Amino acid sequence: MSTLSLMIGIVVIAIITAVVESYFDASKNEPIDHILSAIVRVLGVVLIVYFIPFGIPVKMLFAGVVLSVYWIVFDISYNLFKGNEWGYVGNTAWLDKFARKHIGTGFDYLFVKVFVLALFLSGISIILKA
Repeated sequence: MSTLSLMIGIVVIAIITAVVESYFDASKNEPIDHILSAIVRVLGVVLIVYFIPFGIPVKMLFAGVVLSVYWIVFDISYNLFKGNEWGYVGNTAWLDKFARKHIGTGFDYLFVKVFVLALFLSGISIILKA
C-alpha cells in the first residue's frame, strides 16, 4: 500500500467516524460534553499517524489535517442530524460561545475551519518540497 493511499484511508475513516459519532450524539436529547471524546480522538489520531513513513513534523501536521476534516464533517453532520441549519453554532460549549462572539456562524465559521485545514496542508506541502 502506498503512503498516499494510507493517508487517504485515514482521512476517509475520520469522515466515516465523524458521521457515525455525530449521528449517535445528535440522537441524545441532552447537552454533550465533547472534551473527553476530543482528547481520546487526538490521542488516537496521533497513534495512527505514527505509522505514516514521514518525519515527526509531517506526522503532526497530518494529524492536524485529520482532526480538521473530522471537525468540519462532525459539526455539519451533527447539525443536520439535529434538524438545524448546517452552519448552526450552539450556545453551551465554550468553543461555540467563542465562535459566536468572535467568528460568527455558517460560512464564517466554516471558512475558519477550512483555513485551519489549509494551514496544515500547506505545512505538509512546504516540508515535503524542501
